[in-house]
Amino acid sequence: MQTDIVKSILSPNYIKDIVLNNYDISRVKNIFLIKSGLNDVYMINTQNSQYIFKIYHKSKETNNITFENEYMLFLKQYNLSTYPIKNNHDKYIVSIKYPEGKKFAVLMTYIPYNDFSYYKNNNEAYLYGKYLAKLHKKSKQFSSLYNKKVDIKQLLSKSLAIIINFLSKIQSPHLNFFNKFIIFIQNNLKIDDLEKGYIHGDTHGGNAKYYKSKVTFFDFEFSGYGYYLYDIATFKWGCLIGKRKNDFAKFIKGYLEILSIDNYDKILLYQFVAIRHLFVISLDIDRFNILGYEIIGKSYINKRIKLLKYINKKLMEV
Repeated sequence: MQTDIVKSILSPNYIKDIVLNNYDISRVKNIFLIKSGLNDVYMINTQNSQYIFKIYHKSKETNNITFENEYMLFLKQYNLSTYPIKNNHDKYIVSIKYPEGKKFAVLMTYIPYNDFSYYKNNNEAYLYGKYLAKLHKKSKQFSSLYNKKVDIKQLLSKSLAIIINFLSKIQSPHLNFFNKFIIFIQNNLKIDDLEKGYIHGDTHGGNAKYYKSKVTFFDFEFSGYGYYLYDIATFKWGCLIGKRKNDFAKFIKGYLEILSIDNYDKILLYQFVAIRHLFVISLDIDRFNILGYEIIGKSYINKRIKLLKYINKKLMEV
């Protein structure tokens, strides 16, 4: 019988055994856990190299992982992405037994470049936009047998179901505003004419590093076939969350040097920012039994609703 465990985390020593048994890697100096979130990510340091070992959530299907691997390997040709490494069985994916069930993992190259997280340099947002446009442009040549999509309407629908259920349970005073806001978004979301293609799906301003004016992306967990505007709005969302609003203009300037944005307007942009925000809230609420009420409680909801009210104000101004 499967053990009733919400989430267990493997020790670095156990990860070391898995890596040594599955990959042609020797002289491992140390392994440590970088983060334990939706997925668990470990850093592996050897005498000569560094790697990332990513263990996916138990719900992650191998078809989705295979798509992400194919997409990264395609972008690798243009030095736009980190990429997976084959194991001793000529496969990219390994399976690991957990008390809560089987999970899948991939070993990837590590990018030892500068992190975008702090945006201290005025040129960083410009670079991010320029290289995201390059990623979109090159991705027009990509194709895959795996039908992985970033379906905006489905994303919105699933997020709303999770959030409304949670707000009802905690008897949130924001429920009335939330319902009105959502009705407005749903009734005014006109996306049929937007340009689509393969996108990164998580371009909040991180998940990329730069070196000598060149940018390399990583973490393609939410990639798929979707609207280019969603990647652009996700960066805008990151600017709002990080209180670096001025960076978006620099980002757009870099993006437009490579690609134009068809049917771009502020209403759609802020609608997509809202959808991104709702998606992240739903992911956090979905991990309530791991994070706990102290983190995902009234204070958390108040902060998240505050941004939705700001977005609502912007939509009313347009």
